[in-house]
Amino acid sequence: MPLLLVQVNAASRVPLFELAEWSDFARFAPKGAKWVAIEFGGTPLEDFEHPPNAVYLLGAEDVGLPTAVLRACHETISLSAENYASYNVAVAGSLVMYDRATKSRKKAAAAAAAAVSEGGKAVRPAGKGAAWSEAARAGGGEGADG
Repeated sequence: MPLLLVQVNAASRVPLFELAEWSDFARFAPKGAKWVAIEFGGTPLEDFEHPPNAVYLLGAEDVGLPTAVLRACHETISLSAENYASYNVAVAGSLVMYDRATKSRKKAAAAAAAAVSEGGKAVRPAGKGAAWSEAARAGGGEGADG
């Protein structure tokens, strides 16, 4: 399950492609990934289940995504806002990635607790951190590597 990890010097590690037209992206997009638009009128982010492989598409702050792009997307999600009609693009993208990471950790912790409750030894999957270990301990397992 790919997840964007931001780290020091990320600009040299995360691929960046500049494409002139939407049709270029459509041909170049990762195979098998779900296209998810972040736009008004979609499934509220808090209710959204992130696909394992996804490309999140955000539009310009003033006009959003073009209609052709919205139609091409598999899913559309929207962000609730307390005092504003919308968020700027950087904030919107950050909120979605945070939500994805949080839900992924909770899902891994639940899987660990379920494995322990079935009498299995909890072994932390690669890339899983403290939340997974805490759930494994709470379930009675070790929650440790190996």
